[in-house]
Amino acid sequence: NYPSWTANCESAEIADVFNDTTRIEYLTTAVPWPMTDRDVVMQFQVIKQTGTYFEAILTSVPDAVPENDKYTRIIISEGYWIFKKINDTQVEIEHQFLSDPGGGIPMWIVNMFIVSGPYKTLGNLKKLCEQED
Repeated sequence: NYPSWTANCESAEIADVFNDTTRIEYLTTAVPWPMTDRDVVMQFQVIKQTGTYFEAILTSVPDAVPENDKYTRIIISEGYWIFKKINDTQVEIEHQFLSDPGGGIPMWIVNMFIVSGPYKTLGNLKKLCEQED
């Protein structure tokens, strides 16, 4: 369901499942023309989960899915999500992500994604959660 809330995510799929806590995800990202759209392959691993806490790490595994000529593969990417329940109506979210989009993207485009991407993603996630209520 990433494309419905993750900024600039064009498509997402689970490429492989190892167990209940670890899977390989394949995502594509649209970037402004004339740049080539990007794809990334990451291992998503839940490292701690309770009724009030969730933590997952994301690690680049670029060779886990064959490359697609339509996309420039993002080789370097890593990050994490932490969700902490504050009370019945509030959740604290911590998200950190590092990525090198590769392929010589101008800094003004990279900066556009760095500034707006996390803000849009968290705003979209909030809206999605409010719809679930």
